Amino acid sequence: MKTEKCENFYLLKPVILLFVLFPFCIACNQKSDKCILNEMNKPNDPIEGVWELTNQFKVRDGDTLYLGPDEIPVKHKIYLDGFVIWTDEPTYDSLEWHGYGTYRLTNDTLIEKQVSMSLPMQEELGSQWEVIYQVEFENGYCKQATNRMHRSRGTIYLVVEEWKKLNRRTNH
Repeated sequence: MKTEKCENFYLLKPVILLFVLFPFCIACNQKSDKCILNEMNKPNDPIEGVWELTNQFKVRDGDTLYLGPDEIPVKHKIYLDGFVIWTDEPTYDSLEWHGYGTYRLTNDTLIEKQVSMSLPMQEELGSQWEVIYQVEFENGYCKQATNRMHRSRGTIYLVVEEWKKLNRRTNH
């Protein structure tokens, strides 16, 4: 008689397990669907991604000063979830250029607030660790323009950088 009860218990065990696990599986699946829907409905941030500098020039008093193809530095930026990190190849004098901070994009204005950066960049920015760019997006390209003072000459230039998006997750 005792074996019969044990056999019934062993038969009921999978049924009990099914009734306990089935609602749990449905709840997990519904939460997963909500996460997928939230990701799909997430607003597209056109700046988010990995970017590579393709061109850079300066404008002053209507004159455009272009860099030659060999003078354009190798430079990358990564924008993700409100954070930006960038690096620039070392200059001829072996100075490192890099920075990390936060960004905010509204319409055609991009504001990067540096939290940490290389010493040459600190010297370039002085006490103003926030850089304001006017931006334009078109087919995987971004143009960023900002006013910058040339350190040694004290001249203010409009510095224009053109970037190519390396990851094509978004349509911008």
